[in-house]
Amino acid sequence: MQPHAIYAFTQKPLRLTDEEFLHPEAVLKNFFELFGPGETSYILSSVQTEALTNPDSPYNSVKERMKVFSCFTELHRVIEAAFVISQKI
Repeated sequence: MQPHAIYAFTQKPLRLTDEEFLHPEAVLKNFFELFGPGETSYILSSVQTEALTNPDSPYNSVKERMKVFSCFTELHRVIEAAFVISQKI
């Protein structure tokens, strides 16, 4: 089984409550009260390193490793954008 096939992807949020769906800025505010951008970056980097360097990782092919790298690069950008938005709330 491909690592990315484990989850059933959808275009709708799966974890937001109805209220959070209507007011997603509250989710951002809460997240950045718990984790700052620096700590988030550190956690993402640690997980990425583990996924890409662990010999037992399911991401053994070059194609899968590039997906992980690209995904984490974009996640860093999303976190930074979300932080900027949360500061404007």
